[in-house]
Amino acid sequence: MTTGRDADVVIVGAGHNGLVAACYLARAGLRPLVVEAAPTAGGMSASGAVIPAAPDHVVNTGAAELLFLQRTPIREELRLDRYGLRTVESDPSYVYLHPDGSSIAYWRDARRTIEEISHFSRRDADAYRRLAETLGALLAMAAPMTEANPTRPGFRAVGASLGHVARGWRRLPGAAALAASTGEALITERFEHPVVRSALYSLIGGVAPVTTRGSAMSAIFLAFLHDSGVLRPIGGMQAVPDALLGYLREHGGDVLTGTVVETITMHGGRASGVVLSDGRTVTARLGVISACDPRQTLTQLVPGASLPRRVTSRAARLPANATGNGWLKTDLALDTQVTLTVHEKWRGDGLDLRRPALMVGEMDNARRGYREAAAGRIPAAEDMLVWCFCPTGIDPSQAPTGQDVMYLSTPSVPVHPLGGWEQDEGPATAKLLVQAGQYYDTGLDGVVGQRIENPEGLARRLRVSNGCYFHVDFTPARSGPLRPAIGLGGYRTPLAGLYLAGAGTHPGGGVMGTSGRLAAACLIADAKGTERRVHLAS
Repeated sequence: MTTGRDADVVIVGAGHNGLVAACYLARAGLRPLVVEAAPTAGGMSASGAVIPAAPDHVVNTGAAELLFLQRTPIREELRLDRYGLRTVESDPSYVYLHPDGSSIAYWRDARRTIEEISHFSRRDADAYRRLAETLGALLAMAAPMTEANPTRPGFRAVGASLGHVARGWRRLPGAAALAASTGEALITERFEHPVVRSALYSLIGGVAPVTTRGSAMSAIFLAFLHDSGVLRPIGGMQAVPDALLGYLREHGGDVLTGTVVETITMHGGRASGVVLSDGRTVTARLGVISACDPRQTLTQLVPGASLPRRVTSRAARLPANATGNGWLKTDLALDTQVTLTVHEKWRGDGLDLRRPALMVGEMDNARRGYREAAAGRIPAAEDMLVWCFCPTGIDPSQAPTGQDVMYLSTPSVPVHPLGGWEQDEGPATAKLLVQAGQYYDTGLDGVVGQRIENPEGLARRLRVSNGCYFHVDFTPARSGPLRPAIGLGGYRTPLAGLYLAGAGTHPGGGVMGTSGRLAAACLIADAKGTERRVHLAS
């Protein structure tokens, strides 16, 4: 184990990408040290008993599910199941609830979703089938590249991608149209029924604001749902970082928590370690990987004169919640279990609506809510688009018997409200609870504890610009080799020995781990003095 004073590689940030990078470095025989400012590892994939009044209720403080990890080799390669990771599939993964009692479920089998849509409109069902086919083909084309360095993908990834392009070339015009269109245009041009439109608006709009050019690409979320489904970690999201920690420590790596990195040090023109807030210096023989916000890495952690001005300028201008919309989240510990009799009775198929994630908010209202939030105002309750999770619906271990945990979040709030969050947090949270509570039989009664986090609070807690979950807004102009910016794609930076990982790099946000895996591969390749693809064998 490292001593905390020297290591082969220092990783800044113990979110899942930082831990994944450290695991692969340890797998290759190196001695990594992960340094984390928070008291526990996990970052946006953490969970725990964080409500003092409800110590037996588990709260997922960031992500609450796995949509992407199962498409990577990481779980197998790092044998995470051996280190305690257990999951259960949520199918359907999401259900949209309409105020009239009707609903549309997003099943893993797209045909079941199409069948539900056909109850409202056969034309819309056919339009959804065509969209799902286009998105499925696009995902197949892009998938090999998501597991490869976007600036040097290698022949295998390029060949696999081109093979899918050759088989699905008829879908290319539709895919190109998505990259140039807004999510709102995609919905209104292809679908007619208000319930179907609202169901799509709630899902796509929950990923990113749907009024910006290129936001139609957020619909690729649907392809992931239908292809690999959604998994929930048993015991909460902390199961993921805990499993990574188990692998890391068994293979000679170490983690320092509750320790802030103040500066990345330089020696001989390359990154050589870090200075900690307590004054200690940790030397990194081979380099530093930063898995935190790339804007803060390149403008705050790196000494000012170490990078070209064009690089620091680009980093300072990285878009993070640039539309002005941010997320407000509240977690509730309940001493009862929620019920949704009206919507379950309408469905008539026996589906327990406590199990999937639920979405509420009609399209026209949600559109107005986005506009209000972008202007700095807290929208009316009925104009909030809300995602409602009940983690205990599928995993009762996260609360005492007969009780629930609720995870409520809305993207329909300003990053920086005109009145300031100190003034607006209470009223905004009250509106969020009103909008979500009307869909449950007795509202959201039985609250024994509550946790609230606004965008500014998230920014402080996790050191991310503007409270942006993805570190950098995900758009066509901020993807692949352009993520996070021109000249900064591919994990290497212009500063020798410094590498970027995390949500701000390719392939983007979500609990996936690919950024950490590929950043580690870059460092290992450089350490071996070659650019050839490195196979990270046991």
